[in-house]
Amino acid sequence: MSGMRYGSIACTPPTNDAVRMPMNPSFRQLFVDFVAARRHVRAAAFDAHQHAHPSCAEAPPFGDASTNRWHALHKSLQRLLQWPGASTHADFLTKALLDPYFPAEMIQRTLFSHVTGMRFYIDKNRPELQPLLLRDLAQFAEAFLQIRQDLSQLTSLSPAGIPLDGRSFPKPSGQWCRLCGTCCEIGGVPAVAPPGVVYPLHWRALLEGTRLDNQQLCPFLFQSPGSMHHFCSIHRIKPVPCSAFDAEDCRARQRDGPLHQPPP
Repeated sequence: MSGMRYGSIACTPPTNDAVRMPMNPSFRQLFVDFVAARRHVRAAAFDAHQHAHPSCAEAPPFGDASTNRWHALHKSLQRLLQWPGASTHADFLTKALLDPYFPAEMIQRTLFSHVTGMRFYIDKNRPELQPLLLRDLAQFAEAFLQIRQDLSQLTSLSPAGIPLDGRSFPKPSGQWCRLCGTCCEIGGVPAVAPPGVVYPLHWRALLEGTRLDNQQLCPFLFQSPGSMHHFCSIHRIKPVPCSAFDAEDCRARQRDGPLHQPPP
């Protein structure tokens, strides 16, 4: 089988049953369905919490939703894990995908969205791309869980600037950042820590984009429970190049427009 290019890497699709099997639905579509079911659970949790606590501005924990929607979410997850090869990664895929901070929406927006360029178009439903999407999701999930574990041991630094205990937080006011996550759609940045901070050794590869085969999203980006806001999980100790990103850079990035088509 001839080689192909996907993202910024050259690769040869594996010649296994996952490539030759009928792609209806594709692994991509199963993930898109899962993200939609996950979104409904989050919305139901927020509605139930607001009904019970109308004066509370914060969103509830991720799991505070109706039983029926939870069943639909787990059914969607099981369909995803039944894809050939996915069961190998079932433990950490399940743990990551059900974590309230996992940025599933942004992964759909990047890795799983079709790509439109000036002279090309990549349909992410193509059969030969499905094993690569599984690989990319599994690698990102594993990195996410490692970061979660690391952050649990760095509580004295409060790297995110907020508690990572499942609670949501109101969107900050009076600042230029919209918490959209667009600036974190990157393949990596120099892992230059701010003065007085020493990163764990394995963070260098995660920050600089050399650990994941196809990094299109910073693995330190988390999604806020109960909202579509995204935030840097190491905001208070983020790399120096990230700290230099300002409002003008943000406006320029927004003007550039997306490389990926909006989901689904």
